[in-house]
Amino acid sequence: MFETSTRRWTVRELMRVTIDHLQQRGLEEARLTVELLLAHVLRRPRIELYTGFELPVQPAELDAFRAVLLRRLRGEPLQYIVGTAHFMGLSFHVDPRVLIPRPETETLVEWLMMWAKDLGNERPLRVLDIGTGSGNIAVAAAKFVKHLHAVGVDMNSASLEVARANAAKHDVTDRVEFLEWNMFDEPPHWLRSQFDAVVSNPPYIPLVEWETLEPHVRNHEPQRALTDGGDGFGCLQRIIALTPLLLRVEGPVALEVGYDQARKMLEVCEAAGGREGAAHPDLQRVPRVVTARFDPRETLS
Repeated sequence: MFETSTRRWTVRELMRVTIDHLQQRGLEEARLTVELLLAHVLRRPRIELYTGFELPVQPAELDAFRAVLLRRLRGEPLQYIVGTAHFMGLSFHVDPRVLIPRPETETLVEWLMMWAKDLGNERPLRVLDIGTGSGNIAVAAAKFVKHLHAVGVDMNSASLEVARANAAKHDVTDRVEFLEWNMFDEPPHWLRSQFDAVVSNPPYIPLVEWETLEPHVRNHEPQRALTDGGDGFGCLQRIIALTPLLLRVEGPVALEVGYDQARKMLEVCEAAGGREGAAHPDLQRVPRVVTARFDPRETLS
């Protein structure tokens, strides 16, 4: 696409040629892609690309830019290439060990923030985040609700390394901790009767839909963070069953669900003894978060 040995490139010219090339290939958000990749290679904020239009791009930088551009053209998610994703206005470390945070998951955090605000700050709140992944839910909640303490659990120890790095990045390690636990195991004593609320963005995509996902998702993001390997309801129903064991007082569970799963999950909550069930839409008006209130209980029913 561009010569790396003979021609001298400026930031302006490299951006122009690359954006044109990506647009011709039909790549969505061509300008944003080029800005993020070039800023990553040059180790500059995006705004400095425009204030430094005439700066020369060195041969080594050009080679590095070509390499990351090829990775993107082969379908690798942009967030994995640059190592960051944005969520709730915050920057999070991400890599192939964790799912890339989605905008629709912000609906869950926004609901959690409103729940905490309604309770006031008379006492600290403890929230359990099941399947925490990159820690985006737990870290964002702690960042924006100062009297909230979050515990994130995940079956994948590699994911927890990323989550801990994100807690440190946002200076909330005093109010967020990450622990290894598989939700299909019995809850250990350090989880039972400990929390005011339970939240989760669990794997909810049915396995039969796996091959229909976009290639950049199917080929690069961790499968077990997206599908439960069954009908998409396995993890959701398990969390509902566990919630009364995890609550220390009457409190809510809040679950992100698939575009057509809210009605069934409200029925599951009601059948399990949940009250005040509700579905909350995301910005696309899809019922994305299901909530219900449960009483604490000492044993699985």
